[in-house]
Amino acid sequence: MLVGIDSLNKLFALNPGKQKIEVVATCQDCGCDLTIEIHATASGFGIQNGALFEPRPNVFCSKCAACYRKQPYLADCSKTALIPRIV
Repeated sequence: MLVGIDSLNKLFALNPGKQKIEVVATCQDCGCDLTIEIHATASGFGIQNGALFEPRPNVFCSKCAACYRKQPYLADCSKTALIPRIV
């Protein structure tokens, strides 16, 4: 399941004053390094450069944009489950 609004709200609450959060991660499918940008907008959130999944509470996995376009769901998160590193 893609990361939900509640989790995004928590990420921004932990980083007060930020309008953009960068999550440094590894693509679940191809293994490339990526930085997913999450922007707070007037109508919610915008996510760029990939997809962020939360299959279980506080467990995150990511995919680069190319892999997400090929396969827009998460088959297995065990390889690259992460605690997001916020920059």
